Amino acid sequence: MKHQITFYGLSLGLLGVLASIIGLVISTYTPKQAITPSLVAPTALVRVQTITMATASGEVYTLFGQIKTWLQKDPDALVQVENMLKHTRGEDDDTRRRMSLLYGTLAESTNPEAGLALVKLLGQRLSESAVIQAAAALGDQIHPPKAALDALWQEVQQPLSAASRNVSLLAFGSVAHHLDSNPGDATTRLLSLLSPSNGPQAKIEILAAMGNHGSTAYLPYIRKAAANPSPQIRGAALYALRFLPSAELRDWLSVTAAADTSDDVKAEAVRSLRVLSRDAMDVHRLAMVARSSTDADVQLQVARILKTSFEEVDRSLRNLALGEIAQHTLFDSVREFIDDGQKLTVKSH
Repeated sequence: MKHQITFYGLSLGLLGVLASIIGLVISTYTPKQAITPSLVAPTALVRVQTITMATASGEVYTLFGQIKTWLQKDPDALVQVENMLKHTRGEDDDTRRRMSLLYGTLAESTNPEAGLALVKLLGQRLSESAVIQAAAALGDQIHPPKAALDALWQEVQQPLSAASRNVSLLAFGSVAHHLDSNPGDATTRLLSLLSPSNGPQAKIEILAAMGNHGSTAYLPYIRKAAANPSPQIRGAALYALRFLPSAELRDWLSVTAAADTSDDVKAEAVRSLRVLSRDAMDVHRLAMVARSSTDADVQLQVARILKTSFEEVDRSLRNLALGEIAQHTLFDSVREFIDDGQKLTVKSH
């Protein structure tokens, strides 16, 4: 009996070796089939369920890229991502990071159905985090669906929380900016939010949404807000002008910023001027704001803009403006930053 078992064991061992050889031959001479996105992405989705705040950013970025590519190539991908988001709930940091990754892929997807999926997820109100991230994703889309305006406005009118209202309001302005059809309707809705009873935070949020939209219909309100006693509201008003390219507005913005007593307001104005700046006159506008400021950060912001922008403007003009700032400033850090690589004659105080 002992020999019989040994014989069977030897026979099975030989069969195993033979099978391995045959498998090796087949694998060697069989053409390799490339792994398609529809095979890779489910693995990425499974991995998404296990990432935490401690997961390396590089790995998260890789997963993001895999799922984004998959969404572009596989018609079934959108359904799978949407279903995962429906079942990914919770308010802990780890869950929010997973949701952020998935909502981010939908925000950047070129699939027109991705926007509609976000609208659906927003309306389902799965959790506060889900509403906030779905609204933010819609605001980030370059080609959002028309249905996004109504969905976001619904959340503005009947918000799940103060945070969801704020994000939805900002996203509403962004979506209105990207949609060409019926922009007047979006303007009317935002203007309807104006009320004397609005507190400072509400005014700031409305101004930000108006800035995202970029309609000139908001100018009377923005100009009025720029004279508000609150520096936070004045700063929000000047920042809201960043999507309203107009030489007249740039003049008004720079003069208003230069005259303002708050360096925080000047900093917001500089950010808008950086977006709006287009020609040589803007070099003088920025230099004027920097000279009017007693804050090193404002002056450094302006100097950075002048150094990195205005490629179409004569370099000597930019250097002249930088030299004026360097001679005006009381901060060694600003003078050193300007003088580095510029070979300017900088007077010290």
